Parts: sequence; structure tokens; C-alpha cells
Amino acid sequence: ILQPILTVQILREAIEYLVAEADLPFSILERPSLSNLLQLLNPHTASMEFGRKTIRNTIDMIFIAHSNHNLQILSAVKHLSFTVDAWTSPDMKAFMAITAHGITPEWKILDVLIGMPAVKGNFLYFLLL
Repeated sequence: ILQPILTVQILREAIEYLVAEADLPFSILERPSLSNLLQLLNPHTASMEFGRKTIRNTIDMIFIAHSNHNLQILSAVKHLSFTVDAWTSPDMKAFMAITAHGITPEWKILDVLIGMPAVKGNFLYFLLL
């Protein structure tokens, strides 16, 4: 059986999907333990740079690319509910996420991130008003 060659590009894409799917913080990219693991898998990753901004931008592009697919999935669901979650990061940056929830015709639970609109200020400020 032929095994695929574990290239730097394949590793980068796998990491991008891992961070996005598992809701990992971008700071994980700067952890020595991740770098050590990657070097065990492929020594050529020692010279790789996984910057937060680079990976974040790529994940944003992945989200946009999957948006049409998500719309197709959502259109098959008869009843949807929506949740909004807002929070403030440790550096006092505000975030908000809008998520759609439903059950597919195959009885699978569906949770789809609809968007993360820009929020000015911090969430704590809005609570105090």
C-alpha cells in the first residue's frame, strides 16, 4: 500500500483544519510542543513558520469557501434555531458568534457557524451599561 508523502504543505493544511475544527486558540501554533511534534513527523518543518496571522487568514478563507456548502446543508433542515454568543478575550477584544442549530433529515445534530461580525469595544462594557 502506498503511503502519501507527508509534505510541509499537507502538514500546514492539516494544522489549519485542526485549529478551525477543534476551536483551538491561534497561540497553540507558538507552543514548542507542537513544533516538536511536527518535527518528529517531518524534520523539514523545523524551518516552517506558523504565524498566527497567516493561519488566521487561511482559516478565514476556508470559512468563506465552505459558506456555500453550509447554505446547502442548512436549506435541507426544516427547523433552525440560532444562538448568539459574545465574549471578551484576555486582551479585552470583543467577539460575537452567530450559530445555527438543527437536526438534519438523517437525524444528525447540526451546528453551523453563520458568522462572526466585528464588534467594537469589549463585551464587559456592554454588560455594565
